[in-house]
Amino acid sequence: MDDFTDLGDGITTGFTDRENEKSLLLPNPTRDGFRIRCTTLVRVRVIAPSGALVMEPGRVAPGAFISTDHLDSGVYIVEISDGDVLQHQRLVVE
Repeated sequence: MDDFTDLGDGITTGFTDRENEKSLLLPNPTRDGFRIRCTTLVRVRVIAPSGALVMEPGRVAPGAFISTDHLDSGVYIVEISDGDVLQHQRLVVE
């Protein structure tokens, strides 16, 4: 399993191969927080179903824990960017 994704033309991202790893967020669903499966610093934003930005922890290191203690139960969109690639993942907070 690769720890990166090769987009061709010499472009490599810090995200793991999505064919092997369906979710970048672990655990999901979560109660108190999550980690992002990545190999480089990524910028993270958490967006509520209403479209409101509810959390912006900024640049996050691989393996860093992001707390969701202050979020209500529900489904959120986590926006993850390594500077070249922007991905959106669904996060369930119980």
